[in-house]
Amino acid sequence: MIAEDALNSIIRNAIKHDEIIGDYVAITNWGILFEPILKLSLDSLFDSYSKSNTLILVDCGQADYEKFHLVNKNSNVTFPIGNLHPYILQ
Repeated sequence: MIAEDALNSIIRNAIKHDEIIGDYVAITNWGILFEPILKLSLDSLFDSYSKSNTLILVDCGQADYEKFHLVNKNSNVTFPIGNLHPYILQ
């Protein structure tokens, strides 16, 4: 819960505005969010942020239509894409 509160604070302070896409948050080097000790639910977290702002996740792995893989498709570190998959650009 501490990690989630800290992440929420960081993201709220990182919101930028663009005339074309509106408010957005761009996250780079987000592989750290996969750390099991943080106990973050990435799919629900990203879904929550993307409802009110454009969420840009700068690539740090590979995605297929079911899961995002931290390093590549052979990686054991994944999360389900769920409703995010329409927004993936490869």
